[in-house]
Amino acid sequence: LAAVVMFIGSALIFQFKWENPIQVATLVVCYAICAAGLTSFIAGVAGTERRADTLNTVIIMGIALLGGSMFPPDQMPEFIRNFITPHLPTAWFVGTVRELQFSDPDGSWIVAGVKMTVMGIVLVAFSSVLFHRRLKKGAAS
Repeated sequence: LAAVVMFIGSALIFQFKWENPIQVATLVVCYAICAAGLTSFIAGVAGTERRADTLNTVIIMGIALLGGSMFPPDQMPEFIRNFITPHLPTAWFVGTVRELQFSDPDGSWIVAGVKMTVMGIVLVAFSSVLFHRRLKKGAAS
């Protein structure tokens, strides 16, 4: 829902056209899968709902900052730009959407989408194991 507001609403309000809307929409879905996996994994690791809420906020804001969602990655210190940013899903998403908007699509958007989707699925699997263990431990008590 937030992506609809951000991508369609911004285009209507500021009267610009997304150059590759199908690729961008695909990336939005892939990023949503990744974000769901990440937040479920954080909740699984946190253990309690209160701790998960706190950790989710801090971790998501950190990933957004370091991944280039708040300002362009080239404005970050060299170490962060070269060794941290390229490995974050926000960088995969934001960088690829920028490429789709300002240059010809070359298929790198598919790689970014696959990376985000796989990461989301793997994190959901890990969090499922964590939740299952916690439920099993609670039932045994």
